[in-house]
Amino acid sequence: MKSRSTLSKQINNIIFKSLYYAALIGILVYILLLEVHNFNYEAIATYYEEECANDLQSYVESKNVISTDNKKISEWSHNKSFIELIIFDENKLVYSDGVESQSTREKHSKKDIYKEIQSTPKEMNIISSYNRLIKFSDGKALRVYFLTDYYFELKNFTLIFSAAVGVICYTLIFMKKFKDEINYINILSDEVALFEKNELDNDFTIRGENEITNLAHTLSSMRTTISEKEKREIDLNKEQEKLVTGMTHDLRTPMTGLSNYIEVLKQKNTNKDLSDIIERISDKVADIGMLSEQLFEYFIVKNDSAMQDVYTDLIETSVGEYVSEMYIDLLRSGFNVVIENFEFGEQCVKISHVLLNRIMSNILSNINKYAAKDEPIVIESNFNDCEYRLYFRNKVSNEVLKIKGTKVGVENIKTMMKYMDGYCIDTNSEHGNKCDDMVGKEYFIMLAFKIQC
Repeated sequence: MKSRSTLSKQINNIIFKSLYYAALIGILVYILLLEVHNFNYEAIATYYEEECANDLQSYVESKNVISTDNKKISEWSHNKSFIELIIFDENKLVYSDGVESQSTREKHSKKDIYKEIQSTPKEMNIISSYNRLIKFSDGKALRVYFLTDYYFELKNFTLIFSAAVGVICYTLIFMKKFKDEINYINILSDEVALFEKNELDNDFTIRGENEITNLAHTLSSMRTTISEKEKREIDLNKEQEKLVTGMTHDLRTPMTGLSNYIEVLKQKNTNKDLSDIIERISDKVADIGMLSEQLFEYFIVKNDSAMQDVYTDLIETSVGEYVSEMYIDLLRSGFNVVIENFEFGEQCVKISHVLLNRIMSNILSNINKYAAKDEPIVIESNFNDCEYRLYFRNKVSNEVLKIKGTKVGVENIKTMMKYMDGYCIDTNSEHGNKCDDMVGKEYFIMLAFKIQC
């Protein structure tokens, strides 16, 4: 298997390539500019010399410079770059920038130096240079030669310019290459965000060969593992649901038969001693039937997506109807029901009629089993912290000692309330399974619905 390069080596490689291409571009720019200059050197020099000649003529006229005033001529020449001035009166040298500089440095007499120099323009090899007659204020017209030499300065400028181009190119190339890695990290970051939301269908992008790529491979393997695990859990839950559903249906047939036999025994029994035993058997059979139904309901609530189909409705037309039905059912069961501080308002909550019907059936069943009939059942409601809260309160009877509760029904209620964007609290959670502690005490269960409008 090909070994992966480290991220540091990859960054070094980016730096090296950026330097290489930047240096290559800088050299090409340098050579190209020099070639362009060499090709146009004569035209550029001539243009510059003509401009200098025109400027000198204007200077002479504006300053009234005479032909022998070398000082003013030198002042003008020193302000011009890349130009050397040589002036002849016919074939006699009368001014030279070189002579002026030499006399200043060596403190020689300018006249002596000019006398010693008897060279003509031809002898000085400047006959082909650009020249022009300049008219001075004393009436003389002298031949002025303009010698241009800016190649060295231009070469330095070209070198600096090419180096600057190289630095800019290096920066751009490096940023482009490095930006690709940053973009890859951003892509992985977005994919990790989807992964956190449990969206396991999106695979991680694999690009390059470095530590970031290793991380992407690891994340991809993790995604595959979690996806397979969730699939196994879904399959297992389906099998569990099938098993529990099948068991529940299988129990119903013998339970129905057993209930029928007990009813027959009740009708034909004449022995008073057996009546109490038959009654207890009947209660136990009813408990077994109820527990099997609760177990079946628990798996349905946990796994059936249809149970999660909720919608928004007014409290009065949704919760209110079920409370009214429960009120009537409790009265029929012989309970004294007290309605306190009951209100609906115009607010809405999320409900599912299927879930709410099961919740109310569970609460009604628990009240019938555990509530003391000589004490009132209190139903009340209120609005608190953007919630609509519904309370059911009752005193616990002595029958609670005869029944070993599993709390499956209450757990189902709590699960179903979560589906409707609510929650459930009851007193039992504070007492565990110590049912004897509850005898004679108040039990309550509270349903909280989140206000939606």
